[in-house]
Amino acid sequence: MATSNILWQNHEQFLKNMEVQLEKTDAIKEALQQYKYLTQVQYANSLENVLLHIKNEVEKLFARKIQHYDFEEVKQNPDIDSEDPEDTNLMTSNLTIEQKQREIQIKNVLKIIYEIYKMIIETVKVHKKLEEVHIITIQKMLEFCDKYSRKTELKRFLEHQHFFLTQLQQRDIDFNKNPNHISLYNSETRDYLIQIRLDCTRSALKQSLYSYAFRQLEDISILINLKKVQTPIKHKIMSAYYYYLSEVFWHSKYFGYHSFFFLHHILIFRTNPQASAEEIKEKINQLILGVLSIPQYPIEDFQSEESKAKIASLQRNNNKLIPKKEEIISLVQRMNLNEVALEEIKTDIQFIERKSQTINVYTLY
Repeated sequence: MATSNILWQNHEQFLKNMEVQLEKTDAIKEALQQYKYLTQVQYANSLENVLLHIKNEVEKLFARKIQHYDFEEVKQNPDIDSEDPEDTNLMTSNLTIEQKQREIQIKNVLKIIYEIYKMIIETVKVHKKLEEVHIITIQKMLEFCDKYSRKTELKRFLEHQHFFLTQLQQRDIDFNKNPNHISLYNSETRDYLIQIRLDCTRSALKQSLYSYAFRQLEDISILINLKKVQTPIKHKIMSAYYYYLSEVFWHSKYFGYHSFFFLHHILIFRTNPQASAEEIKEKINQLILGVLSIPQYPIEDFQSEESKAKIASLQRNNNKLIPKKEEIISLVQRMNLNEVALEEIKTDIQFIERKSQTINVYTLY
């Protein structure tokens, strides 16, 4: 009981200190590290309360300070982690001394929230009892990067997420000694790690970071194909996964891959009882237009066999190569999806089918 009272008193004092030192992220980080070791095994709730308190207070502070600057000016501010603008050569800059000082001020304000989010994520990322704090803070970090166009910071954050998953795969964890450490082979942990990467993918796509989005999706494919986890993945997750794959391939002009994965997205999406007939029809129209966009000699045909196999491995429990245009059209027709499409699109599909049959006849002879 005495130990619990001391811990609680430390907790209260810790919170009070944080209110005084909110702008001193290094001091917060050091104090939090000590508090983490004190609470991580038996007092995870106390650590969670502290982290959420810090996050909320810093967000209030950030909101007060950032309103003094023009929104577009904030978005144009350089990389938060780069060397300070004051250290650069004034002779090579187009900014006046006053403008540089203002740039530094904005950067310092951005750094307040950015560093706190990073610190919280680092503190909780392997703690199974703090998964909710982890998710909330990552969502806040992504919102921050989206709102203020922090493309460089987002790239760095996504790289860290990829590296973190690689580390988890390589770790040999003794769960008897580390009972609160997350396990990749727990279905709930797997699903929340997938959801985090879906959120990361969405942010990457918003900022046109297609290669970074693709890497997140590759990481998701690792998680969805974990053999030791028997619990099925929710349809909502798989639908989003296939949708984002289709988006990445569309922007990369791999229209065959786009169509195939978008087809898989639709097949799951239409089972959703909340999906309206109009929404399903619109998606099917998009699918068929995507198929029609596949050129006679698509990029996919010029890929190496290794690259084709890599894309095929993105499927759930299936390593068959992605089918070509004619096969995708055949799939659409066998599932009667084309019957839902607009009349103009149906006509185009029928034309392509007749053309394909003609080509096959000439090939036979």
